[in-house]
Amino acid sequence: MPYLIQGSAASLSPNTQEWEDIILGYDHNSAPIYSGFKNIRLGFPECAITQYQQWAQFVNGTSMTTLTVLSQDSAASYVALSGIYLEFDRRPALQTGIVSEWSLRVKGAQP
Repeated sequence: MPYLIQGSAASLSPNTQEWEDIILGYDHNSAPIYSGFKNIRLGFPECAITQYQQWAQFVNGTSMTTLTVLSQDSAASYVALSGIYLEFDRRPALQTGIVSEWSLRVKGAQP
């Protein structure tokens, strides 16, 4: 199954995906207190500007309906996330028809 953006297959899949725990603080024993949400960093290779734009159009502060990504700690199963936000982690350098490596952060994922 490919990565899906709003139910449509993404023309470019990330070459890296990292799930990040969100720590709210620490208790009196110094144990972390985790949020029920996670962030996901998606790293992309150099690509055509049209492939970049398919993802970049959703980095606008509005919630996405669905984004399907690899499940946490899995290389074979996927999970559909809803009510998430995308923001740039690293913007690409734009060249004629292509963009350099770039990355997005998925905010508010509930696996």
